[in-house]
Amino acid sequence: MAKTTDPVALNNWYVVAALSNLAAGQTHRTRLLGQDISLRTGADGSPNCAEIEAGQPVREVEHIAVRYDFVWVCLGRPTQDIIDIPEIGDSGRRYIQRGRIGVATSGPRIIENFFDLSHFSFVHTGTLGGLNVTEVPPYAVDVRENGELWATECRFFQPKASSASDEGAEIAYQYRVPRPFIALIYKTSPSRPTDNDIIGLFIQPRDETDCIVHSFGLMWNWKNSDAEMLHFFHEVFAQDRSVLIHQLPKKLPLMPRREIPTHSDALSIAYRRWLDKSGLQFGVDREFAKSA
Repeated sequence: MAKTTDPVALNNWYVVAALSNLAAGQTHRTRLLGQDISLRTGADGSPNCAEIEAGQPVREVEHIAVRYDFVWVCLGRPTQDIIDIPEIGDSGRRYIQRGRIGVATSGPRIIENFFDLSHFSFVHTGTLGGLNVTEVPPYAVDVRENGELWATECRFFQPKASSASDEGAEIAYQYRVPRPFIALIYKTSPSRPTDNDIIGLFIQPRDETDCIVHSFGLMWNWKNSDAEMLHFFHEVFAQDRSVLIHQLPKKLPLMPRREIPTHSDALSIAYRRWLDKSGLQFGVDREFAKSA
């Protein structure tokens, strides 16, 4: 697949690597929006990026930045800044990068799965949900003045909400979708019930139906080691990945009636409308509108 011409996709920022994983002087090759790219850090530790054709660098990527110890790239002209996550840097919370995982599906499919409350009981049985509690209580969805999509007042009983959990509890959730390929969860912290843990997904769409998921956790958890926290995350995400790689169609349908929603899918409905309004073409399926 050639580099996309979709301006909405091109003009967004994407995480393409963790800066701490880029060894000085070594080239890291990857792919973004159908374009092969190379990353390399200089002597001062700052990264640069180039587009690759026929195995050779052909042009420098102008827009590259480091934020939250991730390397961000925009292949077009950014229409917005990299999202602000003000909680990173606060004292008390523990910031942990959770690696990168390849998933053979579209970015919007991964984002939608991330905020799907209804799958907790059936996909994450024993941790984020249980078969004895499957109903999703009503919640609120809105698009804020800055254009971000939010879901609030979400609640769900979870037998083990995180690696720090000692017992089941009803967990409050807020979902933030600031960009088409980025989503964050703010959820009750088992270690500090008056505050939130924060989990973020930054999707790197290599192609329309092939992505790398970069993730971080910002946790009130000093009980578990990094290895224990990563094990919990990877166990949960492996269950999601198994569903995602078999889900069809791989591109997210935006047209009504392609997939039938229920009341628990209020955020999914809003996300698809939000994507439709944005004009995004990359990783979504609009074909039903032409044949309906």
